[in-house]
Amino acid sequence: AMKDKRSVLIFPHGTRVKPQSKIKIQSGIITLYKHLDVKVIPIKVNSGYFWGKNKFIKYPGKIKIEFLKPIEPGLNPGFFRKKIQKLM
Repeated sequence: AMKDKRSVLIFPHGTRVKPQSKIKIQSGIITLYKHLDVKVIPIKVNSGYFWGKNKFIKYPGKIKIEFLKPIEPGLNPGFFRKKIQKLM
């Protein structure tokens, strides 16, 4: 995808999480950030309020999508993890 100049979308927790949850950022996003040397644009969604994890029922509501400030490449992987965790 990167060679074709396409965007790659990754959920850093590895799955949907409950709103306001403090769940560890998975190592895959850290590894990709370190090796691809590209900026990351964090995106927050509130879909967890309406589409619960492992839930069949979906509730009506407006899902908000928020594009946050880009994180430039080159940060220490540990610092990058902390930064993503703080934003989520």
